[in-house]
Amino acid sequence: MLTAIEIENFKAFGDRQRIELAPLTLLFGPNSGGKSSIIHALHYAREIMLGRGCDVHRTESGADLVDLGGFVNFFHQGSDSTRQGGVLRLLFEMNDSSGAGEILEAWSNHGMDVESELTSDPLNVEGLRDLGLSQKAIDILESKKITFGIDIKRAVDENVGASLQEAAPYISGYYIACDGEAVAIRECSEITHTLSVRSDFFERSDLPASVSDDGQWITFRESRIRMFSDRTRLPLHWDKEIIDPSHLWDILDGDALVLDDEKELALRMTLSHWLTRLFIGPGAILAKTLESFRYIGPLRSIPPRTNSGTSPVGPSQWPSGLAAWKCLVDDYDPQRGDPNLIEPVSQALFDREKLDTGYRLQLAEHVTVESGKFLEILRKVRMMDSDEDFDERIDLPSSKQLVLTDDRGQDHLPHDVGVGLSQVIPVLVACLDWGPMISIEQPELHLHPKQQAALGDFLIQAIRPTVTTQLAEGELEEFIDADHWSRQEHRNVIIETHSAHMILRILRRIRETSTQDYAPKDCALRAQDLSVLYVQPNPNTGASEVKRMLVDVHGEFVDPWPDSFFDQDSEERFN
Repeated sequence: MLTAIEIENFKAFGDRQRIELAPLTLLFGPNSGGKSSIIHALHYAREIMLGRGCDVHRTESGADLVDLGGFVNFFHQGSDSTRQGGVLRLLFEMNDSSGAGEILEAWSNHGMDVESELTSDPLNVEGLRDLGLSQKAIDILESKKITFGIDIKRAVDENVGASLQEAAPYISGYYIACDGEAVAIRECSEITHTLSVRSDFFERSDLPASVSDDGQWITFRESRIRMFSDRTRLPLHWDKEIIDPSHLWDILDGDALVLDDEKELALRMTLSHWLTRLFIGPGAILAKTLESFRYIGPLRSIPPRTNSGTSPVGPSQWPSGLAAWKCLVDDYDPQRGDPNLIEPVSQALFDREKLDTGYRLQLAEHVTVESGKFLEILRKVRMMDSDEDFDERIDLPSSKQLVLTDDRGQDHLPHDVGVGLSQVIPVLVACLDWGPMISIEQPELHLHPKQQAALGDFLIQAIRPTVTTQLAEGELEEFIDADHWSRQEHRNVIIETHSAHMILRILRRIRETSTQDYAPKDCALRAQDLSVLYVQPNPNTGASEVKRMLVDVHGEFVDPWPDSFFDQDSEERFN
């Protein structure tokens, strides 16, 4: 799970801003204040991490709703800043809730090419010690928190006056930290690049000329490095070692080791594997998280009346909400006997303790008969034996259609009911259909205030959809215990909203959870698992700034709200 993002020189943000994330993160602030820039940074990072370059226009996860317009457009204050050597920087902090096992796997799950006692275990600790690596270097493979940062700049040579088209952006460096300490850096210029690791990772002082040590970093120069042929893409695969093993022996204390050829090669491979894991593993974890990132835009589309839902669902269909409708149709299979999304969505819509819309969601199957074939089908039916299966004997084309059934039993297509229903159903599906990260803009759109408040409960449930089946009555005290909570699987749910009703319900659930007063077991929430961020432009610079509005265990804001958001009602009543 992501615990923080840092953004510098991207869209509304100039100086570096830290965005503290929790399982549930709410973005508030005035219109055009910079809230969407946070979400757009996730889209941009996803394109980079999936190897689609740095000069991004239309994003896959944002589809038609997120066209960044290219590097010169989304770099803060435009082309002038890029010509002055400005750097766009994105940093991502990831913690152990995705599993220490996943972090460990990303660093270790790389098959060894040499079979010997030194390489039979990908995490051969004794082999790493024999190589002269310190305990500190070995311990990073069990880090609980990882930071992965990316720097992007434009390749501009002022002496030749490169045009905007010629000045392509590239990755000028990336940065890896473990448990808050920097451990590895890759730096690129337009003509060369280097890799650096901490000096205290190696327990020796004499190094060859092509490896420098400034007391803090050991730097491998370009002659020793392979793999970075494309400077617009990150190395995130294990197809090659980051440093050729044949180039590593002279940084080891080879004179102190008397080995045969096989063991010498094994030692080289072990160190090469370790360096490769160090530089590639954290980026691979981030890429995996962002690849599954789902975004629901502020204006969701109503599916066509003839929608069958049989086409594949891709990331570009989520922003409009159409992917959600397709998931509902494709996920429904009564013969399979597996759980499907229709029932929980229908319950959320109809239940009086939830959205209470008065509608249930159902899947209707329609059979299409051409007018000229009706009599032929009728004759076949008359000739059938009573024990014959109609569906097997008479093959008729059919289609599936989602319908909303009111409390009188009347079926309605999504086009024929209030817009609020078509807007909230994609939100419900995205929350129920498990993934590591979702972001939704204005989920409360077109909903009644009571339903906006109820949506707050649903967002709480969405951060850990598996936990409601794990809790029995009377287990709330254990559930809010820190140790128990930390064992639960979480994801990032990032919401951009203007709804006071929704945040007030969420704050109420924090208060009820802390006092164990009333909160339903599936709506329990601790204060530290909510991040409320207020984003607004600085009146002097125009660049957006982010302030975290801390919440105490009583569900109250620690500091005053920056504007009259919660005071608007009284102002209208008494002024």
